[in-house]
Amino acid sequence: MRSLALLALALICLPVTAAAVTPREPARVAPGPTCLDARGLRDMNQTDADSVTVLDADQQPWRVHFQSACPGVDDAADAVLEAPSGWACGGPRERVRIDGRHCPIASVARIDAREFAAEAKLSDARTVKSLPTVQVQAASETGSRFRASPAYCFSARALRSWSEDPDGIKVETNPKQSGGNRYYRVELGTYCPEVTNAPEIAFRSGFGNGLICGNPGDRIIASQALPGDLRRQSNPRNYLGCAVMAVYPVR
Repeated sequence: MRSLALLALALICLPVTAAAVTPREPARVAPGPTCLDARGLRDMNQTDADSVTVLDADQQPWRVHFQSACPGVDDAADAVLEAPSGWACGGPRERVRIDGRHCPIASVARIDAREFAAEAKLSDARTVKSLPTVQVQAASETGSRFRASPAYCFSARALRSWSEDPDGIKVETNPKQSGGNRYYRVELGTYCPEVTNAPEIAFRSGFGNGLICGNPGDRIIASQALPGDLRRQSNPRNYLGCAVMAVYPVR
């Protein structure tokens, strides 16, 4: 009798429990393979007047081409991608609104993380404003010319692990310290036998700020000497490692 009573109670409570569950919103489906979700864009950069690069809510990079030249996106106080359906596919009435003026969109195309990182880095370098002339003691002038972005930088302190694959060096970082990115591709200027199969590696920031962005002086080094490496054994200071040329997030 007790079991029957419990079963009846469960059946009575079941509809109430089911009714209390909020239905999950259906996933948004793009109307075409080259349609950008205009909601929740994370970043927008411009290096030429004919287009901008954007990062969508899922951190996928895109290039948006204008119907005609539309400069000034990086200098604008307000830049918004407007699409009536919420998807930008290069159709009518899709535009980028820049401080009250409108730039109609001609087309939208996916790009890779490497291209987006290069555009973001160049855009940031071009838009850093110069301060009035001041006198500073023992400070680096070069370091102030670049802004750090998780689109093309990671913190050497956030490094968790690294591996080699056919495309080069892949590092794992702490996503909380890397703008939500867990993995980065590190491209080197030349083949680096000192690092290949090294037991441990480390990164050295050229600006001394702990950030690795492919800036001048950024290097990857083997933190332990390989057997037979007489340069490290004779004088560790002679070992400079290999130059880092580009950094960008990968999945």
